[in-house]
Amino acid sequence: MKKYYPVFLLFILVASCTQQNNTSLNSNALKVIEAKGVWQNPDSFAKPIAIPAGKPIPITAGKPKINPTNLNVHVAGQPKIIIAGCLLYTSPSPRD
Repeated sequence: MKKYYPVFLLFILVASCTQQNNTSLNSNALKVIEAKGVWQNPDSFAKPIAIPAGKPIPITAGKPKINPTNLNVHVAGQPKIIIAGCLLYTSPSPRD
């Protein structure tokens, strides 16, 4: 009976470690972080100045150039065949 005690303890240990984690890990959740900084007095800054841009000037683009795709076809011709000779073996090591 004593030889079953370690097996029973191991079973209890494994059964207790298999609890499911109930917290959901949502990586898309919003994270709230406290803002750190120094308070600035609003009177210490200059007020923004609005500068009117004026009336925009329209510019026409012009007529686009049309290249037909079916005219850009050329005959390739016969392939050039090069017969390889004996291979030259070179090695950078001094053990040749």
